[in-house]
Amino acid sequence: MVTRKHFLTRPLGIAGSVALLVSGLCVSSPVAASTRSPVTLTIWTLQLAKFAPYIQRVIAGFEKTHGVHVQWVDVPGNQIVDKYLATYAANQAPDLINIGGTELYSMYKDFKPLNGILTKAQINEFPSATIAPLIINHELYSIPYYGAGTAIPMIYNMALLKKAGITTLPTTLYQFNQDGVKLHRADPTAYWSTGGVEPLADATGGPIATPTLLENGIPLLTSNLKKAAFATPKAVALLNQYRKWYNEGVFDPDSITPVHETALFVQGAIATYNEGMTSALQSSWGPIKANLKVGPPILGTTGKYMANPPFSFSVSKTSKYPKLAAELAMAFESVPAQLAFHNATSGGVGPITTAAIRDKAFYHFPAGEALQARSALLQNEYLSHGASMSPTLHGSIPTYPHENHINVILQKYWNAAVLGQMPAKQALDTAAQQVDALFKN
Repeated sequence: MVTRKHFLTRPLGIAGSVALLVSGLCVSSPVAASTRSPVTLTIWTLQLAKFAPYIQRVIAGFEKTHGVHVQWVDVPGNQIVDKYLATYAANQAPDLINIGGTELYSMYKDFKPLNGILTKAQINEFPSATIAPLIINHELYSIPYYGAGTAIPMIYNMALLKKAGITTLPTTLYQFNQDGVKLHRADPTAYWSTGGVEPLADATGGPIATPTLLENGIPLLTSNLKKAAFATPKAVALLNQYRKWYNEGVFDPDSITPVHETALFVQGAIATYNEGMTSALQSSWGPIKANLKVGPPILGTTGKYMANPPFSFSVSKTSKYPKLAAELAMAFESVPAQLAFHNATSGGVGPITTAAIRDKAFYHFPAGEALQARSALLQNEYLSHGASMSPTLHGSIPTYPHENHINVILQKYWNAAVLGQMPAKQALDTAAQQVDALFKN
């Protein structure tokens, strides 16, 4: 199965690695007092102080072209919500704030809808699937900045696939895991992927069970969001299929332990790797680099994927200059600005607008030139033509009640069924009972 950790709530691959790189500092753009305009905008970023030169260049360019002063403050990730709410209550909130998906879904009522501020052409600069998770109740409350976790291509170690005679890369979940059966039969020391089960400690950030159910047309909750809806014959059949795949050696049993997925892939223990984690792979892929090939995203029976909100920019509802604040956000979306961020992170942050994704200047790092180029172009092509978001609750409802608890409960009993500790029907029925109990308390 495809590893989904960065598909939900917070992008953990490229975007997460950037957010974790740095500690919070407060930095202001250096502008001489004599040049300051009566108009001052304040922008908050989320743990990006390490990239001050890049951010200050974008701000300086904006100040020059718009005749305003911009004050930049960088905020530690664990303080962003409390700090914003405190300043918002005091009518001192920043004009523009850089946030993650979790923050957007909890704070969106304090932001201005951007579809009434930005032009349609500006919004259309982003692939529609990257914008979709930022739309709440039909209003666009944020624009993408970096780390879009959308339909993620897969990377394959073709040396392992050739052992099993696999020459055509899969596109569906069933094909993907059936190829894993072939691989393990051809080489019992190799596995197709991690992801059959997942430690419960990881379940709130990016569970396996939740997207697998949704992408196969199995809803989590009833339409009124007050009762479990996943204990169905279709879900039982799906879970039994995963148990069968586990028994047939599709999933590396070491993935149950804290063994790092990157290490397993580099060692040749598993044949597939999630492209969203390429930044972690670049420093260690060694000799397998020559055998790598990028394939399309893997989809369930719905033909849709679980969209994940990128790190993004939102305009405060209290801003006196919402149009200017939105234009400042767009200054960070220019191709030169994206390229500067890309270079500042040694390729860790990729392009996010359609124009930038197609720009070959983003793919010059020797370690992953061909791989990154193929992956980004394939993702853009996929997102721009016919792919659509799965029936998560995002897009119409900012979040759903007891989200983290539900993810953990589902993952616990999913694991139990895959490992053969209880029948699939019993596991799903028990999980549903526990989810229903959450709504009675």
